[in-house]
Amino acid sequence: MLDSPTVIALLLTILTSVAGLTWWLSMRFSELRHMVYEQIEKTEKILLDKIEYHERHDDKRFSDISNALWEIRLRNAAIEGLTHIKKERDES
Repeated sequence: MLDSPTVIALLLTILTSVAGLTWWLSMRFSELRHMVYEQIEKTEKILLDKIEYHERHDDKRFSDISNALWEIRLRNAAIEGLTHIKKERDES
């Protein structure tokens, strides 16, 4: 049979091995979690940059369209105003 010091040494070895491997595995999971969060932040930054880029270009395009529509409305109003004034002068 096993004597007392051998059993104690065996239990101590098992506990030390389990504790060491648990600590090592915990550190690996911590590093992995850190890498995942880092990649998520990079992906988020890339996506936000792309969205902001497209929003700026959309704002510029819609602004150009809005300005062009305003110019067309203004020109049409001026043409209608001129024809309306001519009709009033012709009727007088």
